Amino acid sequence: MSISKLYISLFEDPEWPVEAVPVFTKKDFLTAIKSEASLTCKSTIYDIDNFDINAAMDQANEIYLLEDSYPSDIQGITNWETFQLLNKLADRNVANAVTIRDYITLGLNMLHATRSTDKSILWTAGCSVTVGSGVDWEQRYGYLLAEKLGMPEVSLSRGGSSIGWSADQILRSDIRSGDTVVWGLTDTTRVDLNDNFSLKSCPGNQYFTNVHKEKQYWNIDYFGSLTQEVAAARSVLQVINYCSKIGVKLVLANLLNITIMPMVLRNYKNTIDLTTEEYLDLGTDNDHPGPKHHRHYANEIYNLIEGNNNG
Repeated sequence: MSISKLYISLFEDPEWPVEAVPVFTKKDFLTAIKSEASLTCKSTIYDIDNFDINAAMDQANEIYLLEDSYPSDIQGITNWETFQLLNKLADRNVANAVTIRDYITLGLNMLHATRSTDKSILWTAGCSVTVGSGVDWEQRYGYLLAEKLGMPEVSLSRGGSSIGWSADQILRSDIRSGDTVVWGLTDTTRVDLNDNFSLKSCPGNQYFTNVHKEKQYWNIDYFGSLTQEVAAARSVLQVINYCSKIGVKLVLANLLNITIMPMVLRNYKNTIDLTTEEYLDLGTDNDHPGPKHHRHYANEIYNLIEGNNNG
């Protein structure tokens, strides 16, 4: 058998090129391998399995993937099979497959911020409180703390982010010995969802209203469950271990978590509990801490750092 052109699609019912013959199925493949004719073929993983598609690619002079982006609605086992197919196509340098693979790799490796200097840096991580929602950039506790410490700041913070999201950013950033990391811990009832092969966090109280029903992978019992609490605690412990091994000062400022985190951190000296029932003032959004409270955060964290340095 000789296949002059093989068209492959990631969709179940795509728009095929005019020249392509009827869809190539497993039965067609078994018949075709006995033929000496040169064929133009088309198929999908819905019509022929990965093993036979791979065998067909071995026989093809030219291979074309119709799509140049990953179908966002693929779920479950088809998702797994699609990744297998993409890897095989990209390894054969099929143009669109290489484009998709590069896009996926870019998303998976995406960092919220990058190192700005070879000098020692203050890295801040956390959710909207650390971002400074409701206050100016220069009023944030991260900015104020960096001024006190005489260090440039790189913010890894993102509004609504989960503990797992922040841990991932810290563990993959270019943090070096001599740097300081201040992590403003948030609550544990947040989950991370795919966002173009990066992750975007969703607070538990917004999950059932802001996430499309078909992407609601957790039911209401998961939020605040022991499983979710333990997963968050493990993320924090991983960061503690990592920073200890590379010689980085890690300060854990508990800003919002009143459940498992105080127990997790009780024997860790570089931690401070800044949870409160009422902020000293509010930001312009009337929800997050205002300038006075950010100064309070900065002063308390600075005193902890200096006290441990002198102790």
